Amino acid sequence: MLDIRRKHPRASAELIVKTLVTEGRLPKTIVSARVLRRLFQEQGLDRIARLAEGDRHARLRWEAAYPGALWQTDVCHGPNLRVDGRIIPIRVHAILDDASRFIVALEAHATKRERDIRDIFANAIRRHGPPSALYLDNGSTYSGDALRL
Repeated sequence: MLDIRRKHPRASAELIVKTLVTEGRLPKTIVSARVLRRLFQEQGLDRIARLAEGDRHARLRWEAAYPGALWQTDVCHGPNLRVDGRIIPIRVHAILDDASRFIVALEAHATKRERDIRDIFANAIRRHGPPSALYLDNGSTYSGDALRL
């Protein structure tokens, strides 16, 4: 399997396992893609290691090709704050550049409304210019008309 990886360095572990099983060279349940990825990592043949060595063609299939091509955004629930006897929830809004992993925007709010992320996104565009695409999940925070546009 290591020889296959060396010969086809861009092939995923899933593809290698599937191909070997389909060709009858490997029993179906003997090796999983997860185990194969671990082997490649131990041998320095994983795609991440190749990226560290400067192989720019080792982009994973879900990564953007260049900085600014895709921003991803999400909201996570932080701890609650107690202020003057009131409990205030903390919602951390973040926008991340997919290719560079640069944090384009990071703000904490007490709400997670469309207006919050819309304002954060607008400020990020003012600071960094617009991305080619914006990836949002299907949560109610991101389903308003302004963000859809």
